[in-house]
This record gives sequence, C-alpha cells and structure tokens, in this order.
Amino acid sequence: MTNIADMVIGQDVFGRKMLKHYDGKSSRVTIPSDIEVIGGGAFQNNEYLEEVFFEGKTKEIARNAFSKCINLRVVEFAEGLVNIGKMAFYGCEKLDFIELPQGVKRIGSEAFCKCMALEDIIIPDSLIECYGAFEDMEKVLSSNAAYAKINDFYINKTEKALLYSIKSNGARNVSIPEYIQSIGSYAFYDCKTLESIRLPATVYSIGESAFEQCSNLKEIVIPDSVYHIGAAAFRACSSLKTVVMPKELESIEDYLFGVCSSLDNISIPDKVKKIGDDAFFGCSSLTSIDIPASVKIIDSTAFNSCVSLKHIIFHQGLKEIGFMAFASCALEEVILPKDCVTQEHAFDDYCAINFMTA
Repeated sequence: MTNIADMVIGQDVFGRKMLKHYDGKSSRVTIPSDIEVIGGGAFQNNEYLEEVFFEGKTKEIARNAFSKCINLRVVEFAEGLVNIGKMAFYGCEKLDFIELPQGVKRIGSEAFCKCMALEDIIIPDSLIECYGAFEDMEKVLSSNAAYAKINDFYINKTEKALLYSIKSNGARNVSIPEYIQSIGSYAFYDCKTLESIRLPATVYSIGESAFEQCSNLKEIVIPDSVYHIGAAAFRACSSLKTVVMPKELESIEDYLFGVCSSLDNISIPDKVKKIGDDAFFGCSSLTSIDIPASVKIIDSTAFNSCVSLKHIIFHQGLKEIGFMAFASCALEEVILPKDCVTQEHAFDDYCAINFMTA
C-alpha cells in the first residue's frame, strides 16, 4: 500500500502540485489524483518499486523520474498525461509492456531505453516529439497507422508533425512538406551532411536541439509563421552564416545559436522580450548587433566569447543584463539605459560604460 507520508510534495515553478521525491519501500505505488507533475528523479533507483498506477491529472513525468527502478514491471498511465521527460523510465529492466494514453505529445530522448524486457508498446497518435525515446523507434512508430516514413522523415500524419529525419540517408538539401506544422526536438540533430533546408509557411514551432550540431548547415530562412524556437535549436551549427528570423518570435531561448562560429550578422525581431543564457555564446564571427527596444532581459553569458563583437546598440526599455553576458567580447564602449541593472562582470573591465541621457 502507498503511504502518502513517504511522498515529498510541493510545487514546481509554474505552481503545479508536484511529487518531488518518494522515500518509501512499497512495491506498489498509486500516484494521487491531484499530482500534476512527477519531479525529476522522484523515484530514481528505487529497488522496491514494482507497480505504479496513476489515478489521473498528472500532466508531466520529468527527467529520470523512474530511471533505474530495476524491479518495476507495471506502469498504468491515466488520461491527461502530456509530457514524458528524458530518461524517465531508462533502465527499468523488467518493464515489459506500456500503453501511453491519447494526448501524450512529447517523449524525451532515451525515456524508455535500456528497458530490456520491453516488447509491447502502444503509442497514441498524438505524439509530436519522440526522438530516441525507444531503442527501436521504427518498430514502435510502425505499430500505429498515424505515423509514416515519408522520403527522409518520420511524420505524424494526424498532428502534421515531423518527428525526426533519417540521418543515414545523408541528405544535403531538404525541403519540408508543405503541410508540416511542427519540427520535433532533435529532429535533425547531428545531421552532418545537411547544408540547406526549406521550411514551409505552415510551420509554427521548432523543437529544442532540432538542428543542433548540423555542422554543414550554411543558411536558413525561418518563416514568419514560427512563434516558438526551442533551446539549442541551432547550437553548434558551425557553418551557419545567414539566418532570417521570424517576426513574431518573443523569446530567444537558451543556447539557441551558441557556438555558431560562422554567424556574422543577425537581426533580432522587434517583438523579442528576452535573450536567454548562452543564446549567442561563442559566435566568434559576430561583429555588431542591435538589441531592439522590446528586449527587457539579456541573461547570463548570452553573448559571452563573441570575440569579434565590437559594436552594440541598446535601447530604452532594457532592464537587466546578466552575469558575464558580454564578457570576452571586443567591446570598448557601450551606452546603456540609465535604469538598466548589470550583473557582475556583465562587461569586460576595459569596456567603458556610459548611460543614456533620456
């Protein structure tokens, strides 16, 4: 029997009720119906756990939540689940069957890998991201008619989502089908041969790390239909020189163009409010940039190690510049709004900081 006293319960950053940790030794655990999130590592390495039952309302199972529960045999999910994090059930060696409920959208990489006994997998037709979630992705996806291999891609026909590209085909120039609405996380991750890609105006979302480490990708035009680009989506695209950004984008996420060493010019859309950690870290060819007036926050190390960055224009409205945001750049002077707060080492010591008079 489940003892609620063994559960450490709190809230996540969004105020959702979260099971943070389980300290019990029960072989059978029922997740209370009011728990919305299972926290990262909540049951990790629990050798007593054999059966888990969700009563409902749980929307997210975070990274490593049940990883290496080596005696876990049975998991019964409930309707309402949307996201399963990276390595959530990694190494659950005795788990032999799972049925994911309709409505699950995202399964993180390696979520069900190293589950040696897992043979029977039933997936819903709602998935839009699942790169590397299972040992044999092709076998899993082929069990549901909603998923199809079309040219070089695995696609969810129901959700109009591109799940991932087949790297072994070695495509250099890629055109995404006109009906696709989302590019899944890690969809083109480490596609070394990819040089150019055409995104249709139907796409509204690009997942995290979608094109990360595509080291020969030289340019990309992101259509104005896109309003979300996930963290690290173009990180370490070392040949990427030209990017056209979408007008409706409101946030440049962490690591988005980190270590894009050939990127020498980029226009930040004038609706962007925040530039995330390491967003342009190590963009060593970037020489100048205009931060639009819409930007309120530039996070830590956002432009750190942009060693050629000599000119930058700030505007009224900027409220905060994070730790080492512009350290190791070539800036000799900057002019900031007078009420802008700069965190420690935001600029190099030799960079003169002046303030706007109006």
